[in-house]
Amino acid sequence: MATKIWLGRKGFTNIQCGYEKLKHSGGDLTVRDWPIEVKGLRPHQWEGYKRCVPPKQLDKYVRSNAVVVWTTTTGDTRSGAVSLHGWNYATDVHLKGVPRTTICDNVWLENDEDMRLMGTLITTIKRGNAYQTELPLTQITTIKVSASPKNK
Repeated sequence: MATKIWLGRKGFTNIQCGYEKLKHSGGDLTVRDWPIEVKGLRPHQWEGYKRCVPPKQLDKYVRSNAVVVWTTTTGDTRSGAVSLHGWNYATDVHLKGVPRTTICDNVWLENDEDMRLMGTLITTIKRGNAYQTELPLTQITTIKVSASPKNK
């Protein structure tokens, strides 16, 4: 939900939410026909498990030319804080990732420098699905999300 809210604040209005459907074949979100998969961890897990995707999921993401957004949240409905750490093309993870076993097999985008800035996702979506090779430095974006109208 945080990524959807962030994209909405950046001017995107037609954001389809696959996670709202019981069965969905697209991404967690779809913006301008572009699938976006959101991977979330708790803050204390970030350093140990950041930028990991199970191989079968990654294959699906690569086939659909998806983008992966990396997030952390405490899950606290009072604060509603979600950190959007960055994003990558699924192909970034496929091409530069290394095998890693945690509680399951994963492909890990190991180098922090390979994670793209959230701000560059906006221009990338507006530009279209062209794969870009330049990799900017990372910067974390934190937004507040209300879980219910009472928490606004």
